[in-house]
Amino acid sequence: MSEYSKGWKYIVWVGGCDDYFFTYKEAKEHYDQWIEKGYDDLFLTKLLPDNEEEILHTTQKEKNDDWRRQTNHAWIMQKNW
Repeated sequence: MSEYSKGWKYIVWVGGCDDYFFTYKEAKEHYDQWIEKGYDDLFLTKLLPDNEEEILHTTQKEKNDDWRRQTNHAWIMQKNW
């Protein structure tokens, strides 16, 4: 069973570690708290039903094309696990 089908809709990535959230509000609050603490390797992503993630916010100035592709003006992360 995927995280999406369990009800998780958003992920905050902090330096490669993931925290899952049911609502955007919770995820955004968590994301902002990490920024306030001085972290600069952050992503807030939305889980999609097809096992991909749409990047909603990031502190990264450049996107790494090796693991992301641009689709319909939204950055999508491919999950390969």
